[in-house]
Amino acid sequence: MKSRTIIVILIISVISISNVLYSQCSEMKIFDSTRTYIYNATFIDKNSDILTQEKIILQPLGIPWEYQKTQTKYKVTYYPTDSVVSNMRSPKSKKKKKWEGIRVSRKVTSGAIEDSLKIWMHPFRSNQYMYTEICAFPYIELDKLNIGEKWNGGKLFILTGWGKFKGKLTQTYLVEKQVDYEFQNTQLTDCWQIVGTGNHNKLGESSVRYIYHKEYGFLEFKYDFFDGTHITFKLMKIETNDLH
Repeated sequence: MKSRTIIVILIISVISISNVLYSQCSEMKIFDSTRTYIYNATFIDKNSDILTQEKIILQPLGIPWEYQKTQTKYKVTYYPTDSVVSNMRSPKSKKKKKWEGIRVSRKVTSGAIEDSLKIWMHPFRSNQYMYTEICAFPYIELDKLNIGEKWNGGKLFILTGWGKFKGKLTQTYLVEKQVDYEFQNTQLTDCWQIVGTGNHNKLGESSVRYIYHKEYGFLEFKYDFFDGTHITFKLMKIETNDLH
């Protein structure tokens, strides 16, 4: 009888936690499940040649992410340029002589955090964009949005599955300035430009400049990586579906 009582209590606890997390998801603004974010992605190699220009769609799902229940789940759909991406050498390949290609992904899910204190998300890191694993992840401390403010993103331990990227990454952030930004034919005057720096213990420093807006989230990401590679993600449109 005692064991049955314990099981019932555990079930009730799990249901209660799930309901709380679902409630948090439903109150989100940036990761609102009625929104769909459409980005344009540009990949530029170390010789300044544009190798790919593609579309990426981010769709918040309004439910907890199964791999980390405290994060809200979203889906990312890639539209890869197969003929180019499949012939690119993987940047995480360890051996210079052994050619290792990129495994193309079209749909993945990931997790984000949005509450009254912060906005945090995993970057777009599939296909040729795997470089973003070794830079500061998109992260805003909302109470520090003032010019010159800094915060730390902690240390990220990148494991063996990331090949050459394996190691320890230290993440730091600086609010550089407030900027105007044109989005969907509207001039936004209250955007923040934030520099994120990722310092890898073996590969060195990579950086990213985010443009963030309180209503629309991350408008732009401009990455500069340790080996001279550049990647830009630019938000082109937000679609809203209240019946989603």
